[in-house]
Amino acid sequence: MTALFAASVAVRLWASDLQGPLISGDEQEYHFLANQLKEGNGFTDINGAPTAWRTPGFPVFLALIYTLTGADPANARLASIALSALTAPLIYLLVIFLIKKRSNAFVAAVIWVFLPTSIFLSGTLLAESLAAFLIAAAFLIAVASIEKSKLSRGAAAVSGLLMGAATLSRGYLILILVVLPLYFLFSKRSKKLAAICLAFAVLLPALWIARNAVVLGSPTLSTEGAQVIWHGNNRWSRGTWNGEWFTTGSGQREYLIQKYPGFFDNLSERERARIYLDEAAADISGEPVRVLLLTPRKLFFFLTPYSYMGLDWLYIVCFPFALAGAFMILRRKKDRELSWILIFPVICVAAIVVLAFGDPRFRHPVDLCFVLLSAIGITRLAAVTKRLVSNQRADIPRGQPASSD
Repeated sequence: MTALFAASVAVRLWASDLQGPLISGDEQEYHFLANQLKEGNGFTDINGAPTAWRTPGFPVFLALIYTLTGADPANARLASIALSALTAPLIYLLVIFLIKKRSNAFVAAVIWVFLPTSIFLSGTLLAESLAAFLIAAAFLIAVASIEKSKLSRGAAAVSGLLMGAATLSRGYLILILVVLPLYFLFSKRSKKLAAICLAFAVLLPALWIARNAVVLGSPTLSTEGAQVIWHGNNRWSRGTWNGEWFTTGSGQREYLIQKYPGFFDNLSERERARIYLDEAAADISGEPVRVLLLTPRKLFFFLTPYSYMGLDWLYIVCFPFALAGAFMILRRKKDRELSWILIFPVICVAAIVVLAFGDPRFRHPVDLCFVLLSAIGITRLAAVTKRLVSNQRADIPRGQPASSD
């Protein structure tokens, strides 16, 4: 496992520009929020007003790094690289406990080490690497606790807290809060463990939503979510993020300004979120067929190997094996409980994508599911191939050539 971690760190350091500028708007906002927290200004926007545009998980993580090492994005990138690298040994251990085969564990961990999407995101100030690490840790604790019944209650609580923290890192993970409770329910056959895990999973998001209800007057996980839903379903939507939003004379912006004068300058964050939701509801109800037809495109962009992050060549190679792995565990009754860990999380995120829009970045926190399924597909197909070859050789009488050609 040490070798896996070291290789993962080396690859990510080689591919990352630690001193590079904060390019994306997301990176700049996360950096700003982290500095606000570090300076004791609370979770506030540029005007000093409380905000819930972003969920607090990643800014809190960055603020902790900045407090310990100074407000240098390079330090945050190093921390993100470390978390992404640590995910490789976590995946190795997860597979050991889940499938109990070292060959599967090694293949899965190696795929993660060299997965281009993981490498790219690890060197940025984006929350996906943190979310992936938290999910991997939560899965490992939950699965390992099945072997140690005395630790199950505490493990159920801790794994639930980690899933809640992952959701506060990226709000689109909200539905995965039920993943581990269902896993405890159907694999451990324990309603008590499922209830404990669910209670602790919703704890942190519930506290954040309560804060927003009091401070902003809106019980929301993220006010940005309303904009995302509108962007994914309005008349300009093409199934993924529409870059037209940032262009001069953007049709979307002009529409909002004309219909709601002072939309960007005079309305509060809560008021804008309410309008986004109203507009989304109107667009969806007004053209339900068009919105429905966007679904395949949203899922395509969610699953695509090519994006602004580059071409994820390893994902292309592994995807067919992941499908094969999914088919294998669903086909065998004794393996079906694995689907709660390996398949259901992807479905949960895909459901949010259908509601909003597709982006391969949204896939990354659950890429470990594709990695594990790929490892299952690769190793089992390799075993089947080896068995077929051995049987074929056994059928050839000694002294007789294998072919008459």
